[in-house]
Amino acid sequence: MYAYAIRMHLGNSQEITYRQPVIRKTDTMPSKHTITVDASHDRARDVVGIGIVVQVTDKPRKRGAIIGRHSEAYQGFHSGCMEKFAVLRALEVASELDCQFVKVRSDCNSMRTKLKKDHKEGAGQGGDDLHGTILRLAAQFAEVKFAYVPRRKNQIAHFLARKAAREGTPQTRQVITN
Repeated sequence: MYAYAIRMHLGNSQEITYRQPVIRKTDTMPSKHTITVDASHDRARDVVGIGIVVQVTDKPRKRGAIIGRHSEAYQGFHSGCMEKFAVLRALEVASELDCQFVKVRSDCNSMRTKLKKDHKEGAGQGGDDLHGTILRLAAQFAEVKFAYVPRRKNQIAHFLARKAAREGTPQTRQVITN
C-alpha cells in the first residue's frame, strides 16, 4: 500500500519512481501516554487519596482517549509529600502498562519544576528519598516529561483523589520522604 509515488527525471529519458509506503502509527511507532495526577488529604481520616488518569496521546499537544483511571487511598505518610507520591504511582502505573514515552502532568508546579530540572540533568538519582526514587524510575523509560496542568483541567484526577481520600480503604506503604 502506497500513499504516493514520486517520479524523478534524470535526463536522457531515464526515470526513477519512488513509492512512499503508508506507515500505520500503531504498527511501527510506540504510543505516547499522558498521565495526569492529583493528591488529596482527608484530615479527619488521616488518609491521602491519589487520582491518576492515563490517556493515549496520538497527536502533539492533545491528551487523547482515557484508557485508565486509578483511585487509591494511603495511610501512614506525611501529607506534604502526597503530590510527589502521586507522581511516583503514575510512573509505576506507566511501567506496569509497559509505556515508553510518558508525560506526567501535575498541578504542583514547584515539585514538577524540580523533577523536570533534575531529570534533564541526570541529578538526584542517588538519593534514598522519594525524589530520588522518582528520578530512578523515570530514567528507565525512553522519555519522561514532567508537565504542568492547571487545576481547571485536572478535574478527573482531582475527583478520583478526593473520592479515595474520603471513601477509599487505605493501604499502608513505606515511603521515605527525607
